[in-house]
Amino acid sequence: MKPISASVFAVFLTTTSGAGQLNAADNEYSCKQLFTNEFYQQALPVCLDEARNGDANAQFFTATIYAEGKDIKPDYVQAAEWYQKSAEQNHPGAQLALAALYYTGKGVLANRQSAIEWYQRAADQGDKAAFYNLGLLYEQEANTEANRLKALVNYFNAAEKGSARAQARIGILYAEGERLPLNYIEAFNWLNKAASQNDASAQAKLGELYLKGMGTRRNPSQGYFWYSKAAEQGDANAQNMVGALLETGTGTLRNETGAAKWYLASASQGNTESQYDLGRLYARGLGVEKDIIKAFAWWNVAASQGHAGANEYMLISRRDMSASQAGEAQQLSNEYYRLYAKK
Repeated sequence: MKPISASVFAVFLTTTSGAGQLNAADNEYSCKQLFTNEFYQQALPVCLDEARNGDANAQFFTATIYAEGKDIKPDYVQAAEWYQKSAEQNHPGAQLALAALYYTGKGVLANRQSAIEWYQRAADQGDKAAFYNLGLLYEQEANTEANRLKALVNYFNAAEKGSARAQARIGILYAEGERLPLNYIEAFNWLNKAASQNDASAQAKLGELYLKGMGTRRNPSQGYFWYSKAAEQGDANAQNMVGALLETGTGTLRNETGAAKWYLASASQGNTESQYDLGRLYARGLGVEKDIIKAFAWWNVAASQGHAGANEYMLISRRDMSASQAGEAQQLSNEYYRLYAKK
């Protein structure tokens, strides 16, 4: 787990005019107007002028243009300089972004302690993202009781302020009995809060609790519902589970074609279980046209990443192939590995 990047901290203010709707007849626009309406090239000189005059918001906008390369080449050194100036004036967004730069070493020398200090200054202003990132940093070095406690305190502070990521993390810790006592009811309650805010990790874990009846009454249809929500956001493990639920008709109507679609989405992200499952479907012609070449290729790429079951099926399928089929299967395997092996 890593603290969220500096780009997440950009605060894009909204205006009634909407992006790209400035009146060309006006002679002067503020940094805030230009930035908000996404005229970044025009905004930069205006923002620089205001930033040099000490405006904290303009300093933040200037830094964000440099950091995110908005219509220009990214310049993290300039970004760090202007985030620093804004942060020193207690701009919480700048404090968050500066902390992220210190953590990643972009534009400044990486310095974990400086990252913590700037996150703490933003947290002191009540920023939930700062509390969450402090929790992550302390959890990464939870080799002492003091750090473990600091991680939990910051997670709970963030969660109580509505941070979905913190709520999800607390729920997962309760569900796994890691750093918090095993408590499925507490896990369910926290995960439900985060899942309702569209956090994919919480949705996937909540789906698991519903399927297994942990912390709540067993409800396969709710399990399928929440796994689907996470899968739609690109969670590879959730996509694999949706495929499995569709293949078996658990919590939903059986749909082998749908299962193959979700296995493919997951396998394409390097999920070895889905790569193995796709091999099964192709070998048997379930939801896809039967194709032993593709079955072998999917098993091969999964086996090459350590999936024992895939390796066994791959070797068995190889026995029934002609020499030309084996050559074609190996060529396709190489292509699949290049495309779909987890990087």
